[in-house]
Parts: sequence; structure tokens; C-alpha cells
Amino acid sequence: MNNYRMWSYSMIAIGLINLDYQRHQAHVLGNTALIILPGIILLILTFFSAGRKMLETKFARITWLVIGLASIAFAFTNH
Repeated sequence: MNNYRMWSYSMIAIGLINLDYQRHQAHVLGNTALIILPGIILLILTFFSAGRKMLETKFARITWLVIGLASIAFAFTNH
């Protein structure tokens, strides 16, 4: 579960950095929410037994890898 928590913390941190750097841009809150919300959801899942069980499956690992990479790629490419 620690790997998932670190992954979620990194999505949240990158989202907050994105918010700081793009605070004068239009739609910055919506763009930041697209980066931070998956991190918050993943972090919450790691604290509940049902969420931990679900995260132990291979499908969940691949899904959260794709979601995390997509949100981080979006953070670096949005303007």
C-alpha cells in the first residue's frame, strides 16, 4: 500500500505545483482538479480494507498506473 500512497502523494503534489505555476490561466482549477482528484481517490482507497483488496488485483495496478501517468502527463502539457 505504501507504493500506492506515494503514487497518490505525487499526483497531489504535482497538481498543487501546477496550480501555483498556472494560477493566472483560465480554467486552472478545473485542470488542477483533473490532476489532484485521482490522487485523492487513490489515497482514500488505501485506507479502507475493501479498497486495499481491490488495489491488490493486477487490473487495478494497471488501471492506476494509466490514470496516474495520464494525469501527470496532463499536468506537464496543459497550458
